[in-house]
Amino acid sequence: MLLTTGEHPCYRTKQMVKEIRWLFPNAVYRPRKNYTLKEITQFCINREFTDLLVVTDRLKEPHNLIVSHLPKGPTATFRVSNFLTHAQLEDAAPRTEHYPELIFKNFDTRLGRRISRLLQCLFPSKRDYAGRAVATFHNQRDYIFLRTHRYIFDSMDEVRLQEMGPRFTLRLLTLQSGTFDTKFGEFEWYRKKEHDADKLEWYL
Repeated sequence: MLLTTGEHPCYRTKQMVKEIRWLFPNAVYRPRKNYTLKEITQFCINREFTDLLVVTDRLKEPHNLIVSHLPKGPTATFRVSNFLTHAQLEDAAPRTEHYPELIFKNFDTRLGRRISRLLQCLFPSKRDYAGRAVATFHNQRDYIFLRTHRYIFDSMDEVRLQEMGPRFTLRLLTLQSGTFDTKFGEFEWYRKKEHDADKLEWYL
């Protein structure tokens, strides 16, 4: 997995990159410089990276997250909000380098299942349960809430969850069937204004 940003990332975006590198220890960070996303995508394919993650910012906060599965897609663009680092969480649990158990909630539609599979592919298929870590992607009204926790065993009979971070919320903006291409790419789905106006219909 290759991880990059916009050309001039702000401090908060750099923080998010650091948190994502902890969440996905196999992620390799490369500065964006002046390369286009198409050039970066081809670089990743040539070097057999399985995924490309791009964090962009606006008003000095992380704004969009692009997730592209390589070499043939799909590619999803999410709006990022409510980002908190491990250090910003009160009483955060100590971190572990183990890959977490995954929980996906309420991805009930065809589009939702496609998005959940795309996110699952970012993690290795083999879970390391010794780390007692869990990452939860909870879909509620088309907002995807990411939370990471550790199981804390207070005794043989009592167990609780303690949040580790990072914490952020994603909202799907577009889904392309191939790699990132805003000009010629085939869009499977994109958010329209009327989607936001309808408060009773959800798409994931």
